Amino acid sequence: MKTYNNPGCRCGCGVAGTVLGVIFGIIVASLFAAGLTPLIINAIWVALGIGGAALIYILVLSALSSCGNLCCNLEKCLCRNIKCLLAGSLGTILSVLVLTAISLEITSTAVTVLVGIGTFFLIFLIASLVSFVKCLACSQ
Repeated sequence: MKTYNNPGCRCGCGVAGTVLGVIFGIIVASLFAAGLTPLIINAIWVALGIGGAALIYILVLSALSSCGNLCCNLEKCLCRNIKCLLAGSLGTILSVLVLTAISLEITSTAVTVLVGIGTFFLIFLIASLVSFVKCLACSQ
């Protein structure tokens, strides 16, 4: 992809994904600290699946975006959203791997912060995917 020398190629998820991620991260971390998330382990495994599937989706679309003039819209939308998609998927995967490696005690402040960070990256990834699909739908 020709992302260099292209000033129009920027992150398309922007402020909305960041703000939503921070809000939901704080909410889920607060609920975890209060002990109101009994199925947090299941949610962590689901987040790992979503992050892995998104990373595979990004890699497949990156391979398909070089198919010539037929995929111009795909390449443009991927160029706009690739930074946010990769940051969201890799952040989700790494934070979930850390959460699976440690003991999830609700009394630990560090674990509560890690749960909030994992939630932030997951919501950021979902907002990036929505922004990418919106770009594909609107570009004709």
